[in-house]
Amino acid sequence: VKVVRALETAEMLFVWVKETKVGEGCANKSAERAVDGVVTTRVDMPVKFLVDTERCESCGAPPQAKVECRQKKAEARMNALADASGNQPRVGVALGAAITEGPSHAYLLRGPSGSGKSRIARAFAAEILASDSSDPEETRRRALQDPSPHPDLVWLRPKGMSHAVADVREQLIKAAPLTPFEGAHRVFVVEAADVLNEESQNAMLKTLEEPPPHAHLILLSSDAESVLPTVASRCQVIEFDALGEAAIEAELDGRADPVTVKAAARLARGDLGRARILVSDRGKKIRGTVESMMASVIEGDL
Repeated sequence: VKVVRALETAEMLFVWVKETKVGEGCANKSAERAVDGVVTTRVDMPVKFLVDTERCESCGAPPQAKVECRQKKAEARMNALADASGNQPRVGVALGAAITEGPSHAYLLRGPSGSGKSRIARAFAAEILASDSSDPEETRRRALQDPSPHPDLVWLRPKGMSHAVADVREQLIKAAPLTPFEGAHRVFVVEAADVLNEESQNAMLKTLEEPPPHAHLILLSSDAESVLPTVASRCQVIEFDALGEAAIEAELDGRADPVTVKAAARLARGDLGRARILVSDRGKKIRGTVESMMASVIEGDL
């Protein structure tokens, strides 16, 4: 077999040959694997043999472009999650591995307010839904919208100070067993799970204990003590760190002058949402009022 060219990606070694048959093989577990003069040092690297004249099924491009298409899809698949988790690298690694290995039935994203849980949860949900979609880019695009028009992404937000029990029962407990509308997954995100009352959390236990194979629950919590142990123990817990001042300053870049951005990052104490309020017009008015009051106290006017 004459090797025309080869390309090694993170997932596979592609070898183009001048033959009429296409087959697949796997590298053995030795440190090196030679295929007609092409060597890969990757252990267990799958090897895909392609006829040199094979065309890309989706775009009709030549073999080299076919591999580039595969690479771009893989990069796009991880970009949404990578971008969202840039300030939480450990979280990004954990959830990226979950996408690769197959997501669990339930996750508890736990950490300080303003640490990026909602944004990362949306990106994670988008990757779950896109993982088996016939059009992953379109699926991802819809899932990333807020609010999302994707029928298999259900996002529960509290109304007022807590979640209504009726909403949890109708939108999560009763909806979870239903067959997905489009792909093979349905994702349910419960924002501010720490304000679920005990009745709502207990009502979710059966879904967590006997989850439908297509359902994935993502709970977001800023208070470790408010989620019942019986609920937390049935979830894969992903811990978030408070954002550092440098990370918040980077997120606020361009929203205000450097002095205001630096002050807001310091006063936010790791909460990006609070920092955004501080650099907004409303936040500037609040800061102005507080500074005036403090000046009056110092001068003895109050």
